[in-house]
Amino acid sequence: MSKNLSDLFPPGGGVDGYDDTQIKDDLAKEVEDRKDGDQLLQDQIDAIPDSAGMVIQPTEPTDPVTGLQWMDSTTGRIWIWDEDKWLEFPAGGSADAGGGGGGGATAAGGAGAGPTAAQGPGGAGATTNINSSPTTFAGGGGGGGWSSPSAGGAAGSGGGGKGGDPASGPGPISGTAGTANTGGGGGGGHACSAATGGAGGSGIVIIRYKFQ
Repeated sequence: MSKNLSDLFPPGGGVDGYDDTQIKDDLAKEVEDRKDGDQLLQDQIDAIPDSAGMVIQPTEPTDPVTGLQWMDSTTGRIWIWDEDKWLEFPAGGSADAGGGGGGGATAAGGAGAGPTAAQGPGGAGATTNINSSPTTFAGGGGGGGWSSPSAGGAAGSGGGGKGGDPASGPGPISGTAGTANTGGGGGGGHACSAATGGAGGSGIVIIRYKFQ
């Protein structure tokens, strides 16, 4: 029995009796899968850390991220931040040291160390019993720190000042002043343009005289 084309293809489209539900479901699923894939790709892009890049300046960058390169515009040396410390690039490229400690009345100051070690301590001062108890005067100031984690040198006994620490701490970058009335030397400043050495402590006059 023959049928008219209008019977096979009724007005409004589609073939008589054809169910396109499965195709619609498949298309909807493909759209959702593509959305999920796009979101996954975006999440992966967002997870990529910001480019560390390079900073050129005379002082250590604050809040560095791993991989950040810092060129010290004063010395021309390059450092790379590795999670919690600066590493020189190339490794071992320079053996420069920080400041040596200032000499005290009875001992020389310690020698400057490498760029990641504590610097030279101040020399020890002289001890006297003039106040009826042992008192030490004229201690040397500690050497200034070089770079993180290079700390400033310890103060010499007898009023010396501590050397300045790197910008990341724990202490100030400038050297500590010598203690007043001890003649102690001031600590050296950290190796950056913003740091200064500490002032020497004021002296003391000791007069000896003989009772008749």
